[in-house]
Amino acid sequence: MGRLLPQLEINFTDTSQEAFDSIIPHLGRIEAEVFRVISEAGSRGATSDEVEVQLEMRHQTVSSRIWALGRRGVVTDSGQRRKTRSGRNAAAWVSTVGPALETPVANGNGPSSPSRGENAYGQGMEP
Repeated sequence: MGRLLPQLEINFTDTSQEAFDSIIPHLGRIEAEVFRVISEAGSRGATSDEVEVQLEMRHQTVSSRIWALGRRGVVTDSGQRRKTRSGRNAAAWVSTVGPALETPVANGNGPSSPSRGENAYGQGMEP
């Protein structure tokens, strides 16, 4: 099932870098590792399976951390799908903050990019 997703242009500034850097201290060690892998994947994103392989972690550990990062609004489903090691399609997750995200994509399930003060789910973020 293919769908076209709009590409958004974002110019990252020093404040974007600050926002990106400010997230890491608030994440647990494993969450921070998962976030780093997804962020470094840029607009290509990373599937849970790809993160599992890179970090040598179990599926349950990685998927629960991705879910938590999504609830925080710092990662979102890119709309891209790739095959896992088992041959099933999986969502590719992308970072919603910082310079690691070169060209964010709308996921079709929510806002295409968070408004100032909102996370990817349209919820207000604490300062």
